Amino acid sequence: TTTSDGDLLGGIGFDSTANKVVIAFRDDGNSDYGTAMVGTVSGTSISYGAEAVFQTNQTSLHNLAYDPDENKMVLAYQHAGNSYYGTATVCCCRDCFRD
Repeated sequence: TTTSDGDLLGGIGFDSTANKVVIAFRDDGNSDYGTAMVGTVSGTSISYGAEAVFQTNQTSLHNLAYDPDENKMVLAYQHAGNSYYGTATVCCCRDCFRD
């Protein structure tokens, strides 16, 4: 899935403990819902799982960061359904996104 607005709307984070990458984006093919995908890194390739909706409202400005001490990923984004305020969620890849 791609967005018409390019990279400004997507974010990426790397879970170094599980060797997984998480990509969050606004899916313009699904009502601009906040959507994420988990990829498993193996050598020089990445295999991606299914897309998973994490917010059933329009989202933008996604950022991800991994905390290896807590083994958790933080996803921050702008949430149109909440007056465009910044919103964040803390989780691990297996709990928030399918892989």
